[in-house]
Amino acid sequence: SKEVINDTVKEIIENVKEEKDVTNVSKDVVDAIFEEYVKGNDVDLVTEVVIKPIEEKDVNKDTLTLIEKTANGSTVVQYLDLSVLVNVVVNDEVKATGEVTELTKPLTFTIALPKEIATVKDGYTRTYYVIREHDGKTDKLPVTVNKDGSLSFTTDKFSTYALTYVDSKLGGTPNTSDN
Repeated sequence: SKEVINDTVKEIIENVKEEKDVTNVSKDVVDAIFEEYVKGNDVDLVTEVVIKPIEEKDVNKDTLTLIEKTANGSTVVQYLDLSVLVNVVVNDEVKATGEVTELTKPLTFTIALPKEIATVKDGYTRTYYVIREHDGKTDKLPVTVNKDGSLSFTTDKFSTYALTYVDSKLGGTPNTSDN
């Protein structure tokens, strides 16, 4: 995962130096990289991946509406903010701070299964999804349940996410009695 982030950071720096349009990082970061490049300074980008649970009341209303529409009857359990924070550093001094909004390749994230939804009612099976809202568009991403009970999903975009699930009745045996 560090490799994917490093590749993205290198690409951002090169694109800024070549004066290409860079849209996958905050404008403050782009401006700081360019300013330091023009001055002839070496620039380092220091990153940190942050996965933070957020309360529903703190989620943007438009984002909530989009997620609820995409959930389409599935139960929303938890909202998450996934971010890649980036600092533009020159000579050990932070010149700008921002966020990378999209990577060059997807990363797999693993989150704990909230205890309150770990138990599935007898006769049912549970399927988990993560709904990602990014730039006004939602995507329903598949989730893998790992042997340790954690959940994993893959993404290359950073925004607001919602962990959801759908319970389905197991295909039981048909009643074949002749009464």
